[in-house]
Amino acid sequence: MVFVLAALLAAATTFIFYPGLMSFDSIYQYRQVVGDLAVQNYHPPIMVYVWKLGHAIMGPGGLLVINQCMYWAAIALIGIGVHQNWLIRFFVVLVLGLLPPLWIHSATIWNDVGVMSAFLLAVGCSLL
Repeated sequence: MVFVLAALLAAATTFIFYPGLMSFDSIYQYRQVVGDLAVQNYHPPIMVYVWKLGHAIMGPGGLLVINQCMYWAAIALIGIGVHQNWLIRFFVVLVLGLLPPLWIHSATIWNDVGVMSAFLLAVGCSLL
């Protein structure tokens, strides 16, 4: 049930922020995704290639969907890892997942979001 809650929150966040909050750097990198600019190493090229894959499947918000799946899966794993009681797990998912500094960054298209989500996944896997 914790993963269901996390999936609902991921869907809601994606719906609210689609295609993602973008800075000048994000737009510059999006131009590399759609082919307006050559892929450069000013920003991580892997992010361009992952975004291209997401763009081909889900449109311009593909990277937001990928980031949200990673972020909320990590939050769900942390919730499962911290306690056995399902009510406390739900509370942890809600509070930690919607913590403003984490949540608003999860909706932003930056390479830092991938790093944050990967660290959260590492913490969640470590707790298990």
